[in-house]
Amino acid sequence: ATKLEAKLFADVIRREVASGKASGEIIVGDVVGTYYRMTDLGEGKPWSALGSSGAYTGLTEVVTSGVAWNVSTSKHRTFGIPMTTMGALVKKGPTHHYIGISAESEGTHPTGAFLLHPANTLYAGQLRINPSLWNADAATQAKITCQPTHYGEPRSTSDEAVAMRKAAGNFHLSRGLRTSSQRIVVAYTENDCMGGSAWATFYSEQDIAVAVTLFLNSTFGIIVRSGYGQTPYVGRSIMQIKAIDGHPIPDFAADTEAGAIARQIAVESFDRLRELGLNRIALAAVDPNRHEIDRVVARMLGLPQDDATEGMLAEWRALMCLQPAINANNKEVLATLKAHRIG
Repeated sequence: ATKLEAKLFADVIRREVASGKASGEIIVGDVVGTYYRMTDLGEGKPWSALGSSGAYTGLTEVVTSGVAWNVSTSKHRTFGIPMTTMGALVKKGPTHHYIGISAESEGTHPTGAFLLHPANTLYAGQLRINPSLWNADAATQAKITCQPTHYGEPRSTSDEAVAMRKAAGNFHLSRGLRTSSQRIVVAYTENDCMGGSAWATFYSEQDIAVAVTLFLNSTFGIIVRSGYGQTPYVGRSIMQIKAIDGHPIPDFAADTEAGAIARQIAVESFDRLRELGLNRIALAAVDPNRHEIDRVVARMLGLPQDDATEGMLAEWRALMCLQPAINANNKEVLATLKAHRIG
């Protein structure tokens, strides 16, 4: 660029920054860029506005507050269950540093109780003990029910290995969620399984854990997660272990009629829904199985089963999937959305 062009660009950027808007487009004859204002929420607090439009950022805030908001009509209904945080509902398992290290990456910094061997290796095939959901794999983790990705060979004292075995569980939250490729936010393993570098195990009463799992794998939960998790670059929603406690979630432990109904619906639906094949999260708008989960979760939240709720969810899914923060500008995703006349 010439000095004159550089000055023009700089003037436009300064004007936009001075406007105080949370985000916007930089226009110099044509759209030449986009900017996002980062707000300091405090040490350790997640942030997520990168790659999200103002409308979607507003939607995440509204849904996180426990309100079902129709984007086009601005009509809203409050969830039948108040919002709380994950820390009030579940207990977290240990980080992967305590569990161990993968044989694929073992190097100068061995750590944890186990050396984890990939499930498809000969050694793990012979071992088949100390299972771990270590990696995220969009190809094999296509439904809520998942299989262990690794098996552990004890590499430290027996006490440490015993402690990690006791920390195994059935419900595992994705920490480094890739919304442009991954299909699930929470995985369920039929047998007790340790977490790993990509998955953090959590524990609660079975009916509460099932409700949490369905919510977080629904459009409702994905919107909340994308508004809460860190977005260091588009297509990711990362959560550190400490941040899990603050993740907003409906109070599925509520000692109310609405809470009891939500738990009952979740338990009655879980075995069917956990076996449904899901598309990648960024294609939720065109995934009928995700829509089915959404309908069940809407019932859990006390929303009416009518055309208004269906239309609202369709709008949410379309808006969500069109966000760079969700689709990471993935060409295949964008082409699929376009083919379905979304966007």
